[in-house]
Amino acid sequence: MHRGKIVVLRHHDSNPADIIDHVSSTQEENIGFRKTLGSLFSYQAERCEFCGTIFGNSKEHGRCKSHSIPNFLLQQIALGKPVKNSNAFIQAPWSALATGVNSSGTFYLICRSCDSTIFQDYEDSKIYTSAFRSTPNLQLILNEIAIKNYLFGIYDHRKVASGLQSMKEHWNAEVDDQTMVFGDQLDNQIIVETADIRDNERSFSRARYLQRRYTNRQIFDDEYNLDFCYVYERTFPIVFQSKVTVEFDCWKNHINNLREYDASTQDFHLCVFSYGGTTTVLAFSKIADAKISLIRNHLRSLSADNAAKALLAMGMSSSTNFFIDPSVSSSLFENDYLRKLTGEDGTIETHVFSDYPVARETVERSIRDNQVTGAKQLIERYVEIPNMLIGL
Repeated sequence: MHRGKIVVLRHHDSNPADIIDHVSSTQEENIGFRKTLGSLFSYQAERCEFCGTIFGNSKEHGRCKSHSIPNFLLQQIALGKPVKNSNAFIQAPWSALATGVNSSGTFYLICRSCDSTIFQDYEDSKIYTSAFRSTPNLQLILNEIAIKNYLFGIYDHRKVASGLQSMKEHWNAEVDDQTMVFGDQLDNQIIVETADIRDNERSFSRARYLQRRYTNRQIFDDEYNLDFCYVYERTFPIVFQSKVTVEFDCWKNHINNLREYDASTQDFHLCVFSYGGTTTVLAFSKIADAKISLIRNHLRSLSADNAAKALLAMGMSSSTNFFIDPSVSSSLFENDYLRKLTGEDGTIETHVFSDYPVARETVERSIRDNQVTGAKQLIERYVEIPNMLIGL
């Protein structure tokens, strides 16, 4: 209600995978759009996010090209070919469907010296066995994974926020009703990206402190719960590593209010590491994130295969930091469920029917109160993950 008048808000989940099916563009237009996006969406840090050293030209303190997923895992599934990325499902014509191993999941946020030392424990392929739970320095290994995920999140969201700001400045140069609406959409997305940056930065600051404590004093205080860990005696055609943040889990539990942009989120970290004929799937979370216990308890009640599907459903709806074996059947990328799952980015379109202006906060509250999110319905259908994706 507003001043005695009825305000009607109609919300609609907008999934890029659905929109792409109706896009018609020429190859020349796609190439032009790809170049424009490349020029707008760029970000370059001036100093190492971990040690604070200003980047220079020296071997130790030059800007490092880091990989969000260990290179040895990408090499394993690539077999000399470009690996399929998330766009192989979404199929946006202006983006590549596959990328070379050396350019997959890269970010430039730390110096070479830090990159060569921070991740050395978790990037040891020999530790991912059935004995992983009893690894003496388990907390250190989990913290290294968390640091990598936070760094990639910071870099990725900073790059997107910078690109959106550049787009806003470009469109604001020519103002009409359509560009004003588009400008409002950009403003909202910048708010979302900024919130994600803050959340990753807060978590990274804590993980960096722990890393120095672990490595300098060899004190492994418990920071993380290992929520799930299973070694499958087969190879999944996917490698995945990311922080996973969901509003609702696969069993309708409300985990986060993602429209409350100043609130810290409760997350878990997911790794799907396929190597040497086996696949290790592990999920872990901060002990302080109590709501993740709801997910943990459900995972423990499932078969190993269904647990992997549930984790992948939540992971693929939350992150695009995964890569697929290029030799897998093309039918996997035509699977309608996987296309929608991968395309889900939380975008909600709202149509306002009112004679009066409606505040953004009112719209956001309506979306929260009515639990409007396409991801909720999708991840509840996790059993629809094709067996092919878990190596069956």
